[in-house]
Amino acid sequence: SLTNGGRLIASTSGQGNAGSVNIHATHTVSLDGVASNGNASSVLSAVGAPQAVGNAGSINITTGSLFVTNGAALITTTRGRGNGGNVNIRATDTVSFDGFGSNGFPSLVTSGVEAGAIGNGGDINIIARVLSFTNSGGPAARTLGQGKGGNITLTANTLQALNGGQVTTTSFTSGKAGNISVNVADSITLAGSDSTYAQRLATFGRTTVRSGGPASGLYANTSENSTGAGGELQINAGRLIVQDGAQVNVSNRGTGSAGNLTIAADSLRLNNSGSLRAESRAGSQGNITLNVRDIQMRGGSNITTNATGLSEGGNITID
Repeated sequence: SLTNGGRLIASTSGQGNAGSVNIHATHTVSLDGVASNGNASSVLSAVGAPQAVGNAGSINITTGSLFVTNGAALITTTRGRGNGGNVNIRATDTVSFDGFGSNGFPSLVTSGVEAGAIGNGGDINIIARVLSFTNSGGPAARTLGQGKGGNITLTANTLQALNGGQVTTTSFTSGKAGNISVNVADSITLAGSDSTYAQRLATFGRTTVRSGGPASGLYANTSENSTGAGGELQINAGRLIVQDGAQVNVSNRGTGSAGNLTIAADSLRLNNSGSLRAESRAGSQGNITLNVRDIQMRGGSNITTNATGLSEGGNITID
């Protein structure tokens, strides 16, 4: 248990790789909250410092359940010359990321290539019975340096992203955003949005709050000033429910190409402005491919490929 700004860190700041963090807990691993000064979140991390010439370490957790709440985080990142490490989480029951801290940071597991770094981001791999991302919490992989962002792979029986809960991969520069792969045997439910997003964005800025916006969902995207390509997004599920303004989104807001969205499911339910979207402002547009036995759309929901500027519009294929 790490609370109130508690920190467990493996790092490198010279010529050599960072060590890894390996945790085996029979019952529970818990990270919660921010220090009393309001700055430092409770963090478990493996990092490469700006002056490092070496790879960041990995984080490996095997447990019954993992709870990350109130702005705490699992972080692997590279800030120097070297690749970021992977995050591997295996839980027999629940993995939950919920809420945000007084410093504006959401509860995250994140892999990053930071500004000035030269290297690729590590991957995030989570296996659990139940995955829960709520109140702006969830996995995120991003690149702000010279290298591609890490991929996110999620495997579970059920997954929910509610009230602004998100899974995001983002490129802010020339590197390609990571891919997202979601494999859920039973149901995925994406619903609602984060009512605090606008206020926190104005106070803390976009890189602190999240890049996907307030709506719950799955996002493989890039920022407005990026030149890299967006990531691919692939979903395999029994049921996919997208409702109350939630999104599944592949987009490129910069000058590269958007990734493709591919969904294989027994049933797809879109309701109350739920949407599947592929958007691009330049380059080629992402395609949407649905291999779904039963599709129902209600209440202003939509499936959209949208190209602006010099982009080429993507295809929508439904089988």
